[in-house]
Amino acid sequence: MTDHLETIGAAINHLQRLLSSRRVFSRLATSAGLSLSQQSTQVLLAMSSTPRPIADIATAANMDVGAVSRQLRILEEEGLAKRAASPSHGRIVLVRWTPKGQRLSEHVRAVRSRHLVTALSGWTPAERRQLGELLTRLVTDLQTTPYQAN
Repeated sequence: MTDHLETIGAAINHLQRLLSSRRVFSRLATSAGLSLSQQSTQVLLAMSSTPRPIADIATAANMDVGAVSRQLRILEEEGLAKRAASPSHGRIVLVRWTPKGQRLSEHVRAVRSRHLVTALSGWTPAERRQLGELLTRLVTDLQTTPYQAN
């Protein structure tokens, strides 16, 4: 069972660092013409045109509610997000994109998609399919497997 674990662990660690890298985000921001921070962009990409509770946005952005609330203030100031009280639960705040926020989110996603298409251009369709299946399986297994002390 321990075969290749060192290589797999190192690759996961490298991918994790790559995905959270400020330098990588800076390249994305430059390509997309973004003036938002990495955290604000993360919140923007977790939103949708359908109003959602802040807690759901926080979960999707993998951030805590307080951090998301701070970023939402910035997004609101930029005209990219709008908050409103839930009509059915007055204590719940719902968040959605503005049309400007939706356009920016779609643009950032398109830039990221083009980057991925280019990065995977040397892969066969079967390899891309297998990668998607294996990554999905890995994420699911990592989320559902508890840590063990010994």
